Amino acid sequence: MGRVETVSGSIEPEELGITLPHEHIICDLTTAWASKISLLPKQIDLVTLKDLSEIRENPLIMKDNLKLQDAKLATKEIKAFKNIGGSSIVDLTTSFGRDPITLREISKETQIHIIAATGWYTASSHPPYVKKKNVKELREMIVHDLLSGFNDTGIKAGAIGEIGCSASLHHDERKVLEAAAQAQRDTHACLYVHITSWNLNTKTQPRNGLTHLDIIEKEGGNPEKCVMCHMDSYNKEGLPLLGVDIDYHRTLLNRNATIEYDLFGRFDSSQDNVFAGATFPSDRERIAAIVELCKQGYDKQLLLSQDVCQRIHYTTYGGKGYAFILKHIVPRLKYAGVSDKQIRNMLIENHKELLNEVSK
Repeated sequence: MGRVETVSGSIEPEELGITLPHEHIICDLTTAWASKISLLPKQIDLVTLKDLSEIRENPLIMKDNLKLQDAKLATKEIKAFKNIGGSSIVDLTTSFGRDPITLREISKETQIHIIAATGWYTASSHPPYVKKKNVKELREMIVHDLLSGFNDTGIKAGAIGEIGCSASLHHDERKVLEAAAQAQRDTHACLYVHITSWNLNTKTQPRNGLTHLDIIEKEGGNPEKCVMCHMDSYNKEGLPLLGVDIDYHRTLLNRNATIEYDLFGRFDSSQDNVFAGATFPSDRERIAAIVELCKQGYDKQLLLSQDVCQRIHYTTYGGKGYAFILKHIVPRLKYAGVSDKQIRNMLIENHKELLNEVSK
């Protein structure tokens, strides 16, 4: 079946075990959300217990909340996932603070396999050179990270993404997506596509997944090795906004893509301040959608994760942490009738297919 590249070297796909496909361990989202932060009337400098309720309502008011850069704290949080049976994490931090050397240290300390990723997030986080380089040059950079490693670290990327696609695709984001698709074509690496599900200007949920897949296929990419992220942020169209839009999801699944329900434990009233006017599905609605898609036989194209990317997502600060799915969501899926085999596919087997066979 090939090999899987981790920050500590290559492993057999069978060694992956229970895998979180969309998390962040070391990151800095202030670069990605700089424009939103600058519009805030005030900011809080430090995290204290008395500040937490206000930060939870509006996570952007404190820049430090958007930085996960404490390796000791990350180690503590990840060990909770390890202790409940977790084995691997895909860290999809790209152009907002990726640190493969620290990831390797955390992997050694926690005994968790960590897969680092290459590419660039949304345009606001792009380093200046992205605008200057063409598609071919960007493709070569991605391929280098996959086959030779990041800079001179010797640590190789094991995936591409999350490639950032804004609600209205920026021309540099399209260039990056094209480069990522070409790199996936040449290496067979898994490509994770970040889809922004809320347009702040139009106050709508654009459904651009098929357009992104068209671009990927045009550049020679393989939808069967593509993961469409944040799909569980889409409500059914119309009012009232109840339930996950599985009809939209089926259009992507029927193109052979994999979709992620990667926002478990994440959305509450705070998102009204981050994405003004938006309403997102609850975990209960996410579970109902997964149950229905499993009944329809799509369990081999579904992944589950939490997208931990802020301090308030840590259990240390009252969040759900990296172990939430194993502790609370999997039991609820079983109670709702999802079989052990289907759960195993979503937690283990599907990752073995997606993360293997990076060309040498």
